[in-house]
Amino acid sequence: MSTPQTLVEALLMKSILGEELIDTKFHLFSGRSAHTNKVTKLQVLSTNDAVLTSRSEFFSQCKSGFAYAAMISLVRNVSVIENRAI
Repeated sequence: MSTPQTLVEALLMKSILGEELIDTKFHLFSGRSAHTNKVTKLQVLSTNDAVLTSRSEFFSQCKSGFAYAAMISLVRNVSVIENRAI
C-alpha cells in the first residue's frame, strides 16, 4: 500500500502529464425510516480510481477483471434508477 504522500504525488504527476484520472462514485444510503424501515438519505461517496485500488486489496483485484466493469455498470444503472425515483 502506498502512503498518502505518494498517492498525492502520483495523482499530481498524472495530472501534469495529461493522463486520465478516473473518479468513481458510490451511491449509498445513510439512514433508515423508523416507520417503514425503508432506506433513506442517499449520499454520494466519491473516490479516485488510483486511490481506491492502491488502498483496497478488494478493489485492486476487482479492477483487474470483468467483475470491476460489471460492478461499475451496476452502480451506474442503480444510480440512474434512483435519480428518477427521487
